[in-house]
Formats: sequence, C-alpha cells, structure tokens
Amino acid sequence: MSYIDVVEFGLVIRRQELLSKLIDIDRLSAVLEFDMPLDISADLVSFGPCFGGEAANEFIRRLEALGLQYVDDFFVFSGDFPLWCKFKVAINKGWLAKKL
Repeated sequence: MSYIDVVEFGLVIRRQELLSKLIDIDRLSAVLEFDMPLDISADLVSFGPCFGGEAANEFIRRLEALGLQYVDDFFVFSGDFPLWCKFKVAINKGWLAKKL
C-alpha cells in the first residue's frame, strides 16, 4: 500500500477522478495556486497546507468547479492535532473493489 503525506488543512484528491476528468497535475497546481503537490502516489495527490478554513473553503469551490465532488473525489484534512504527530493517507483498496 502506498501512503502519501498530508498536513492540517491539506487537500487529498483521488487521481482516478482527475484522470477521468482530464485534469493533469499542472492544471490542478495552477487552480490551487501551489507550485507543486505536497505528495503524490499512483492513487492520490495531496496539497497543502491551506492557511485556515476560509482558504480551504475556497479550494473546495475551485475543485467542485472542475467537476470534482467533495468527499467522494477529495477532502480537506483538518482537525486539532499535536505537532508531534504525523499523518499519512492511502486509498482503501477494499472499498475500491466493492465500488467497482
């Protein structure tokens, strides 16, 4: 299983959905105003951090304008986390197999 890094107020996006909507990483980076992703795997890409809830909400609007659906295709990783903790995200292959 391939894990990617994620940070508070970071965005995690399913790459399969990007491919199905013909959105490449360069276009996504431009829309989100990041030079490059925080991390990337064959299944997921993450960006971040967005600086607060307002910025995250703006990026949600931008991703939805590209045709992506919040939670199904992407989400914002946020919460109250201690600085000594690091998180990684991976796609749930079992869920994916059930969906297909």
